[in-house]
Amino acid sequence: MDQNKNKQRKKNFRLVKAVATTTAITLGAVFFLSGCSKSSSPPTTSSSGSAQQTTGLSPVYQALDKDFPDPTLLKDGNTYYAYGTISAGFNVPMATSTDNKTYSLVGDALPKLPAYANGKVVTAPTVVKLGNQYVMYVDVQVNGQYVIATATSATAQGPFTPTAKPLISPSMAGSNVFDSNYFTVGGKNYLAYNTDGGMSRAIWITEISADGLSLVGSPTKVLGVSGVKNPYGSTPTERVESPAMMVAPDGTFVLAYCSGDASADNYYTGYATSKSLLGPYTDQGPLLTQENLKVNGPGETSVFVDGSQQYFAFNGWVGEHTGFTIKNGGRYLYLLNFEWKDGHIPVFKTSN
Repeated sequence: MDQNKNKQRKKNFRLVKAVATTTAITLGAVFFLSGCSKSSSPPTTSSSGSAQQTTGLSPVYQALDKDFPDPTLLKDGNTYYAYGTISAGFNVPMATSTDNKTYSLVGDALPKLPAYANGKVVTAPTVVKLGNQYVMYVDVQVNGQYVIATATSATAQGPFTPTAKPLISPSMAGSNVFDSNYFTVGGKNYLAYNTDGGMSRAIWITEISADGLSLVGSPTKVLGVSGVKNPYGSTPTERVESPAMMVAPDGTFVLAYCSGDASADNYYTGYATSKSLLGPYTDQGPLLTQENLKVNGPGETSVFVDGSQQYFAFNGWVGEHTGFTIKNGGRYLYLLNFEWKDGHIPVFKTSN
């Protein structure tokens, strides 16, 4: 895993069927209708920080015009919070909004790293409220490898205080571990996360305790890199990562994932489905792509539910970069409103 390659993902939400009167477009169908050729022009963006719709077929909009990789969202009271990967001098940059359209960077949610962390890279935070406290899951480095750490706070804005030891480490998983995604099913808490080691690159699911700070039982591998077909062709850095679990209205388990090279414009978000939480999962192909959104490298995707409205939050490349080295711009925060077709197919709306 490139030390600047990040992940977040996510989510304390069971998706419910949105009441919608707008026409929906199937995301995968749009991809195949659009073809697989690389876009020759960048998306329309805003330099003011205000919400800016791109020129794609969906109401995807840029919510923050600053480097903000691996975004995840949380609503607390009347305030929306977004958390991202290390950037702008912050370990976990945090942005807030009052309308979930325009976000402003406000500070560092995790100013102090765990005592056991001896690397500088911090990636893919997820924050959830459990009981009377907020719990953050975040990737930190220990001796050159990634672990999933936890931190707690009495408020959504923090500062979060790291716990004494990692929740999941390479010694437990046999590989780097990162990109954790919190979700609930049947009153139980779970984390989805991915490993990064050769063909063991895979997404796993494990149950966690009621307070979210310890593991329950053993993890289950639910989707490996060999089970995903990259429409752009496989790459040397091929991986399946950044899981985001959803439960569709008809009870289908829908697992969003990202694949390809996260530094490339054709990095994409796909999805797989299963009738059982622990699989097996069947790949359904691309979900968010450069072609159907007119956003470069739409990935590191999380899911956010706000009442009857459901969103994908993801980062997209803007400006010039070589690999993960940014000349100008960066990976900006985008949001996309979506709903369900036929009870289990995620589709985006033609209007917000």
